[in-house]
Amino acid sequence: MKTPKLLFIVFVLRSCLACSKGSDSEPTPEPQPAGTPTLKMNESSNITSNSASVSVQITSTGTSDVINCGFIYSSSNKNSTINDASKVEATPSSFQGVISNLSPNTTYYVRAYALNNSGIAYSTTTTFKTVDVTLIYVSSSKGKDTNAGNSWNAPFATISKALQTAAGNSEIWVQEGAYTDNITMKDGVNIYGGFQGTESAISQRDASKKTLLLNCNINGVDGFTKPTYIDGFEISANNISLNLEIRPNVIANNVYFNKCQQIKCMVGLSRIVLFPT
Repeated sequence: MKTPKLLFIVFVLRSCLACSKGSDSEPTPEPQPAGTPTLKMNESSNITSNSASVSVQITSTGTSDVINCGFIYSSSNKNSTINDASKVEATPSSFQGVISNLSPNTTYYVRAYALNNSGIAYSTTTTFKTVDVTLIYVSSSKGKDTNAGNSWNAPFATISKALQTAAGNSEIWVQEGAYTDNITMKDGVNIYGGFQGTESAISQRDASKKTLLLNCNINGVDGFTKPTYIDGFEISANNISLNLEIRPNVIANNVYFNKCQQIKCMVGLSRIVLFPT
């Protein structure tokens, strides 16, 4: 008499486990139109607190050449399209890109798309999670180096103090103003300028705003293992020589130099606009 009940219980347990497994699995991509490209996503790389590098292989271009391609990403939709997600365009020859302005400690769903004369095709979805980060705040106008440096309400006054307290996977957010600190970069500690002093996400910055570093040397250190950024600054030397040592894995992005007589650049320097006079 107990056997039918036991079989029923086993059947219910197996059914529940199958339902649970199905709900956690990735959704099956929709069928692709005939003649469209075939794509295979690679694993994301160089993942930081607010960016990640993505790439894809085009295993077949379909019945015609690829006209347009790129990547779409979302923190909520596993099978988004170009109509309902953020997009980063790419070129068919390299088909890679960098997704930026992301939130720390967040899972993102990303897939590639490619368009030819037959229509648009999508790759399967891959995921990555941005690195958790400790934020350190600096303000020359309202900060003190005796503050905690953990909010815009209690910022440090100098970048050098923020660097003293920063560990790996930290970000230093620097409010607009003038600073005279000499800066020695730390592995994995990104320094961002151009903040108004109210932002809660790096994407809220006005990219045209810059924090001024006046007569400041920027010193690099060999042996960095993580991509490390200095971003959103104008460096003015008042026609004197500057020592700028940006070593491998340190990227100077969105940085402007004004009235700098001489700049010593090490390998790894990139994406800098120079104003020598």
